[in-house]
Amino acid sequence: MKTAFCLNDDVIDVRDVIERYEELETDLLACFNEQQTIEGDNTETDNPEDSAFQEWLKVTLHEDSAEFLLIYQTLKDLESNGGDEQWRGEWYPVTLIRDSHFEEYARDLAEDCGMVSKNQGWPNYCIDWEYAARELQYDYSATYINGVTYWFR
Repeated sequence: MKTAFCLNDDVIDVRDVIERYEELETDLLACFNEQQTIEGDNTETDNPEDSAFQEWLKVTLHEDSAEFLLIYQTLKDLESNGGDEQWRGEWYPVTLIRDSHFEEYARDLAEDCGMVSKNQGWPNYCIDWEYAARELQYDYSATYINGVTYWFR
C-alpha cells in the first residue's frame, strides 16, 4: 500500500516519509536485483547505499526512482539532527513545517500551549503573528526539499 503524503505538504510527518522510503526501497531494490540477474551480473544488493544501485537509480526509467532519490536525500539531510524519531540508528525530527505555513503553525502552537485562546478577541487579534513566527524560528533549523524551505527542531 502506498503511503499517502506529499513532499509539498504544509506539515510533513517524517514517519510517513520513512514509511514511503521503505516501500520504495523494497520495490526498487527488487527491480535492481532482478535486472542484475537478467543481465547475468551477480551484484545483487540489499543496501540502498550501494554505489551500483545508486548509479542505476540515476539512469533507470522506473517510475519511482526520482521520488526515491528525493526522499533519500531528504532523509540524509535530516539525519542526526535530533528529534524524537529513531530509525536505523539515527535520530530524525518528527515534524517538518513549510516556511509559508510557519506563521499559522506558530499561532496554532500558541493556542495548543494555552498562551492564547482562539475564541477570544482582544488582545489576541493585536498579536503580530508574522513577528511571533520569526522569533519562534530561532529555535528551529531549516532544510530544503525541492527548493522549498521546511523548519524542524
